[in-house]
Amino acid sequence: MSENIFNELEKVPKHFFWKKNYYLIGLTGTLAAGKSTVAEIFKKKGFKVIHADDVAKKMYLKDEVKKKIIDKFGRESYFDDQTLNTKYLANTIFSKKENVEWINQLIHPLVKEELKKELEKAKEGEIIVYDVPLLFESNSHLHQEFDLFIVIDAPLEIRIKRTHVRNNWTKEEFLKREKNQMPAEKKRTLSNCVIWNDKSLDILEKKIDFIIKNIENSKPKNLS
Repeated sequence: MSENIFNELEKVPKHFFWKKNYYLIGLTGTLAAGKSTVAEIFKKKGFKVIHADDVAKKMYLKDEVKKKIIDKFGRESYFDDQTLNTKYLANTIFSKKENVEWINQLIHPLVKEELKKELEKAKEGEIIVYDVPLLFESNSHLHQEFDLFIVIDAPLEIRIKRTHVRNNWTKEEFLKREKNQMPAEKKRTLSNCVIWNDKSLDILEKKIDFIIKNIENSKPKNLS
């Protein structure tokens, strides 16, 4: 496989150093760029993938968290069966930047603690992918020893079109959520690996295969 599959906007390390006896990838991206698709590619190839969103959903169901959210955003935040009213809460949170900051400060420390517990179970020589939409916004990159940060990106118009097809969002709805995230340029700067997802799924998978091969080839010989 050749590096020619990558374009001038992408960034791929020449060396993939293992800092410990397992390899931790922080996977993030811009809105609707294809981060979840990349997570599925890693999972299909047999790697452990931890989804921050799945962990966060469990945190929302903790009694002490429920109480704080209801006090802040109202009883409509949960249905009568105590499950999360996702649509109401998402619309409320993304209506104001301070609401986004408040919920992040509540949920992200709990998610980080759960990740820490998961990593304590890591096997020697294992490659682990931590899939987190707000990796940099939540400062998760400062609190865990990641070996690689992968940012998935795509042109703005393609991302807007994807959310229209997938979520029936208008351009205005997309931009409202986009402005509550870190700018794409800054995410790319903070990352040591940038993958551009503006072509076919086959091309995207070849790019991930290239990265996986290089990580595995860089594995220290003393690791299984």
